[in-house]
Amino acid sequence: MKGSVNLIFILLLNSAIAGGQAEIWDYLQVIVEFTENNQNLEAIKLCNKLEKSYPENPDVYYLRGINRYLLKDYEEAVKDFDKTLNLNPEYSDAYLYRAKARKAGKDYFGAFKDYNKAKDENFTNTVTSLAGDVIRSIFSSKSE
Repeated sequence: MKGSVNLIFILLLNSAIAGGQAEIWDYLQVIVEFTENNQNLEAIKLCNKLEKSYPENPDVYYLRGINRYLLKDYEEAVKDFDKTLNLNPEYSDAYLYRAKARKAGKDYFGAFKDYNKAKDENFTNTVTSLAGDVIRSIFSSKSE
């Protein structure tokens, strides 16, 4: 049932995008909901549609990058974060997640540079994220 409700919702949303009836914020909220519900492919599909209508909106690329990162498609995630930062060089979370994607893709120097830039833009958020990563890695290594 949930899948069919999502499909109906996506179809309605697609027609609204085509008709220009809803605002970008409404679509971004749907993408966030998809992400929170681990519906990453649906989130990416909606981002792809929004990219055509809103090519200058950095949030579209950022959210697609997050979903690609969650699906472990690190190379494409980095490309999306690159687009985000080209549109808004002060988007600190994009630096942070590009660093995480680069680290996962074994680009340690690039990750180091991005972590430093993220730290400069938003110190508290960056340190909190890094601390969470360290704690996760400690617990995951103990369970192996």
